[in-house]
Amino acid sequence: MNKQFSLNVKKTLGYFLLMIFLLQGFSIITFSVLKGHPQNGNLILLIDIAIRLAVAVIIVLLVKKNEGFLGIKLVGYINKKWILATAVFTFGLHILNTQLTNFFLHIFPLSDKLIRLAEHYDSNSSLVTIILRLILIAPITEELIYRGIFVNGLSKLYSKKTTFILTAVLFAISHGTAHQIALAFITGIFLAWLYLKTESLLLTIGVHMAMNGLLPFISLLGIHIEGYTNVNFAVPSYHVWWWDMVGIVCLVLGVILYRNCNNKINNAEINTNL
Repeated sequence: MNKQFSLNVKKTLGYFLLMIFLLQGFSIITFSVLKGHPQNGNLILLIDIAIRLAVAVIIVLLVKKNEGFLGIKLVGYINKKWILATAVFTFGLHILNTQLTNFFLHIFPLSDKLIRLAEHYDSNSSLVTIILRLILIAPITEELIYRGIFVNGLSKLYSKKTTFILTAVLFAISHGTAHQIALAFITGIFLAWLYLKTESLLLTIGVHMAMNGLLPFISLLGIHIEGYTNVNFAVPSYHVWWWDMVGIVCLVLGVILYRNCNNKINNAEINTNL
């Protein structure tokens, strides 16, 4: 019989530091070899995708070897009410998060070097590779590690509050710059809560994909909202007031919808055997 999977803080930090070391190490090597070649934008993104997948596999296999059965649940306890509530709340959170990004960009502006680097790879990478990395691979690998392993493991030994804060801090640290750290921390709290409530990794992956993909999708539709669809890292501007109101209304409505959700849905649980 498989024992219940759990992780203490020491082990969690160890796996986290190993993951960051591998990701940063491989990324530095790749950038050092290919920098200065505009035509290599797609290649660097594809290599980054491969690195993320490889590191995620390494961490999962290592944790499984050391800890045994992981008990990661894919579907968990969700129904249409949970999906609707999550969609509404996520949209509101995304709107307010982008406004928070604008705020932090005013306080902690990016260096010219970082701005040029971002513009360089945006202009020299195809939409397909950007979508593949940003909307598919990053959400899947990050949710597997942070929610599937870290939240899942820590919650067996510690309170929900400790689990939320610790995993959100780790998630935020991994995102680098000041404006990303603030957003990642808030999003990390929400995703940890959502996973423990529903035990659905697919739902948190879907939220993560939406958070990463909403701006590109709305921009592709040709919709322009000042400070939202045209985030300028060099000269940030705030949202129009009514867009923030839309975000607040969606957050409040999402909370109301969540209160009407049933936490345990019969016959909706599917367990993996990781």
